[in-house]
Amino acid sequence: PTLTAYGMVEMSLPIRQLGNLTANPSGEAVLSTGIPARASGLTVYTQAVDLLSGQLTNSIAESIL
Repeated sequence: PTLTAYGMVEMSLPIRQLGNLTANPSGEAVLSTGIPARASGLTVYTQAVDLLSGQLTNSIAESIL
């Protein structure tokens, strides 16, 4: 865990910000990007913050296949 201005996030340094996204009424925000083949087998960790309320989302860890 790492302390941020919004509280403890379930990620370790280095942390990279992906940018600001706007969620739809269901709370879903989508960011599409290309992933290089050499990333296969790595795990991506992510977490978001609602900038209006300052609340953190649940964290997600996904393996790249």
